[in-house]
Amino acid sequence: MRVQQDNIEASQRRGSVSVARQQQGVYKYKLRLAYNGFKYQGFQVAPTQVMSVSSNQHEIDTSRLMLGLNGLLPRDIRVKEFCRVPPDFSARYSTLGKLYCYELHTEATEDPLLSHMRLHVAKPLNIFMMRAAAKAFVGSHDFTQFSSLQSMGNAVRNPQKTIKYFDIHEIPGGLRLAVYASGFLYRQVRHMVGAIIGAGLGTVSKRTILEFLALGSSVPLTGRQKPPWNTAAAKGLCLEAVDYPPHADISLLMHPELLHDEHGRLVAEPVLSSE
Repeated sequence: MRVQQDNIEASQRRGSVSVARQQQGVYKYKLRLAYNGFKYQGFQVAPTQVMSVSSNQHEIDTSRLMLGLNGLLPRDIRVKEFCRVPPDFSARYSTLGKLYCYELHTEATEDPLLSHMRLHVAKPLNIFMMRAAAKAFVGSHDFTQFSSLQSMGNAVRNPQKTIKYFDIHEIPGGLRLAVYASGFLYRQVRHMVGAIIGAGLGTVSKRTILEFLALGSSVPLTGRQKPPWNTAAAKGLCLEAVDYPPHADISLLMHPELLHDEHGRLVAEPVLSSE
């Protein structure tokens, strides 16, 4: 099979793509966006969001194109970076990890200047119980019970995620929760934050969190009893960072172990981990 042979040859060249093959007319570009999603249904703030596009043009004046795109986009969305990447770059599959932050406003009276960017919790929170709950999520787990995968239809997602850290910091007027992981399921961060808030209010125990983590995919979300936490609102959520491996040399494939077509593109992406 030609595609398989091309993939073998690419691997034998230590993951490189020949110049002749690159000149056949398929080129990949990475766009890094920043947006304020408060007025868009279901979106949060993201200082860094990445997407990729393909083009049949080899030489693109990316600086000029960035200016043009930003002139057409609404003011709450901006292109911050536009660059050429290897042909098998994937905005989702190629990620090493993501950092999400969530901010709470914990003063008794809600601040109208913060109401669009922090979730207000008027009742007192026990930060020690919250930190203990956050530590329960650290490590590798099946996070199906802390997701809204039932809303994704037939989309396939790998429920196994590895959380590197989940920290809670005190900030003026509130708390900032920061979680870094290899990837996230749909609404996973908001479910975890909801459970941690419940721990701070005394309605969710660390033991309960561990029990739901142990359930994993064994209990369908559509048939389970309602969990003892509420999914946190989107308005406090912010995608702070998305990490990728170095890819300065566009002649080197990022995923030489996978199947590629004659242009170096992935034939099919594996089951993705990102939210």
